[in-house]
Amino acid sequence: MSFDFFDPLTAQQRNFDDASFKAACLLDENGEIEQAIAAYRRVIAVTPNHAEAWYNLGHALHRQGRLDDAALAYRRSLTTKPDMIDSRINLGMILAAQKQREAAIAEFGHVLRAWPGHVAARNALADLCADQGKIEEAIAHYRRALDAAPANGRVLHNLGVALFQCGRLEEAADIFTQALIIHPKMIPLLFGSAAVLREMGRPETSEQRCREALAIDPNHGESWNCLGNALKDQGRLSEALAAYRRALATLPNFVDAGKNLLCALLYAEDFSPDELFAEHRAVETTLARPHYGAIKPLKRRFFNGSSPLKRRLRLGYLSSDFRGHPVGRNIMPVFEARNRRDFEVICYAEVLRPDAVTDYFRSLSDGWRNTIGMTDDQVAEQIRADEIDILICLAGRFDQNRLMVCARKPAPILVSFHDPATSGLEVMDYLIADPYLAPRRTAERFTERVFRIPTFYAAEPIEGAPEPGASPFLARGAVTFGSANNPAKITPKVIAVWVEILNAVPESRLRLKHQRAFGNPEIRRRFVSLFESSGVAENRIDFVGGGEELREHLLFYQTIDITLDPFPFTGSTTTYESLWMGVPVITLAGATMVARWSAAMLCRLGRRDWVAETPEQYRTQALALAANPQRLIFERSALRTSLKESPLCDRARIARQLERAYVAMWRRYLKRQA
Repeated sequence: MSFDFFDPLTAQQRNFDDASFKAACLLDENGEIEQAIAAYRRVIAVTPNHAEAWYNLGHALHRQGRLDDAALAYRRSLTTKPDMIDSRINLGMILAAQKQREAAIAEFGHVLRAWPGHVAARNALADLCADQGKIEEAIAHYRRALDAAPANGRVLHNLGVALFQCGRLEEAADIFTQALIIHPKMIPLLFGSAAVLREMGRPETSEQRCREALAIDPNHGESWNCLGNALKDQGRLSEALAAYRRALATLPNFVDAGKNLLCALLYAEDFSPDELFAEHRAVETTLARPHYGAIKPLKRRFFNGSSPLKRRLRLGYLSSDFRGHPVGRNIMPVFEARNRRDFEVICYAEVLRPDAVTDYFRSLSDGWRNTIGMTDDQVAEQIRADEIDILICLAGRFDQNRLMVCARKPAPILVSFHDPATSGLEVMDYLIADPYLAPRRTAERFTERVFRIPTFYAAEPIEGAPEPGASPFLARGAVTFGSANNPAKITPKVIAVWVEILNAVPESRLRLKHQRAFGNPEIRRRFVSLFESSGVAENRIDFVGGGEELREHLLFYQTIDITLDPFPFTGSTTTYESLWMGVPVITLAGATMVARWSAAMLCRLGRRDWVAETPEQYRTQALALAANPQRLIFERSALRTSLKESPLCDRARIARQLERAYVAMWRRYLKRQA
């Protein structure tokens, strides 16, 4: 969050006889700030209660980043003149920047009690609410600010962002559309609109908005980052990578762009393991390495040489996914079955929109820290204060996860979990995988030491799921293939293999679904073109939109016989859902973790014959399954039971495996310390 502060008073704004103050103002206006500061101090030495001089001194110090001195000057101006609005608001801005939220709220509240329609104070108060995760409260304040100034571009932008953050996409899109009519060249409105459009599944229109912003300012880092997202969603990976790199070039500390670059690399088809590793290390060099020199020593508690069995190990889980999210659902069984006697769990939750799952995670934890509005340094300090033994960073490159907290090394042992590639961070000690995800002879490279547990994927029965139903083959007399994966995973190489399968199976069809994406005309047009250019007509492809509620979404699997997994970024949650609904999954196991997600699950389920090692084998296995309707009918009725009885759903066993891993890490750490 960043605030603008009010300008200093000029020599012409006040009718002072004080020539010294006027001279100081002129120095300030001419950009001679050090001389102006000295001049203001001379005025104050003669007239200690000169409120305007104190205010201008505060403003000059503010511009120099000397926030404590500026705050003191603003307070002195208010001592003399309590109704000096500019001083009070600028003081509030400083307090907000220093994360002294309650004090900042008090300053803005003081202004609003006297002037309820004061737009700057109302907007700043709303920003503070948003910064604390109080989004609905922020929205109410933004709307009140707009009542006083309906055309204020900054407030319109902030309202649009707040609506976006709480998932009210249609309202956010409307706000940005209205705002751009008034301010068509305002860059924050353009890239804010682009972000909303992308989330609504309209990547082509999102791209257009980004390019409009970049036409105005070619070095606008946020717009380059947003453009990268829009291009990635269209499957234009090389262009997306270039956009993220441009964002980092213009804003070297832009963590979101770095994380997005790491995410985009998961889709890469033409990078060698060494090239992928080099890309991760390059992001580390830019974003993480500058913090290594400032890593603080940990408290003596960690170096006492005691056995971990003599006290509870204190685990910290750092995540934005303590909610209805695939990672949250996968880690929940471990929380439920954990050993409370020997392990203490504290959650560091970056959850902007908490839900019932968030509440459940809180109930399963021994401590809960809401990190919304905290800087990475502040989160790291909290972890140090909590004396965490092992910090587990969940899915660090994705969503709002705080990977760069780990760059501060806030715990003796750092573990990457549910990130399907190396973090690239030298300070990350371990990455958790299993023998299928990361075989011992893998060519994939890691900065971490890979710790393999027998079963990585921890699943739970999907409560309230519909029954698998009869095989669609029985009704159609032909096979229906399907995929519910992110469209960005369905690359031209994937389509080429799928087309070969469709053309080899008479009367077969392909159904595509991913949240609302395939209900969008832009995405449908793009995929129709891709399939037609590869040799499959539009009338053999079904695009399914909507159905985001879980039960409705799972009904999709009642309409398909075989799931075709994309590659190299394979499915995970979609694979498990397909199997739960009795639908076999054909996957291509590649050379990297991200290309072996589904394979690891299928191998633990005992369905290795659905795991291919080459595109040719992938095609052969899909055709063999399509030619065996009796097998499809059998699996329809057997897969759910097989899943329930498999290691994938043995949450107690997986929890013990993970806890044994933590103990082994801790013992190894103590041995090194000794």
